[in-house]
Amino acid sequence: MEIAVHGEAQRNADGISRQDIIAKLKEGEYVSLIREPENRYDQNAVRIDSALGTIGYVPATQCAAIGALLRNSQPRKCYIDRIDGGYDRHSNLGVWLKIEF
Repeated sequence: MEIAVHGEAQRNADGISRQDIIAKLKEGEYVSLIREPENRYDQNAVRIDSALGTIGYVPATQCAAIGALLRNSQPRKCYIDRIDGGYDRHSNLGVWLKIEF
């Protein structure tokens, strides 16, 4: 399954820019999916963390389904499939993940 990361243009609670984290990542790097049932915006939220910090969230339209899969098992693989954008100083980097259960 392939998903686009959402919220990648935001800052994390500690003030670190997700765009700065993403700029240091490479395609093929593994990431973790973390369920956030106490998330105040969406009880089905699934956070996406790299080794350097949070890079965004699973899109809301896919959170319930992916959250259900996470409750039953961990993905065999979850990695950055591609990073694009950032073509000029006004463009944000976008991230797509591949998830294999």
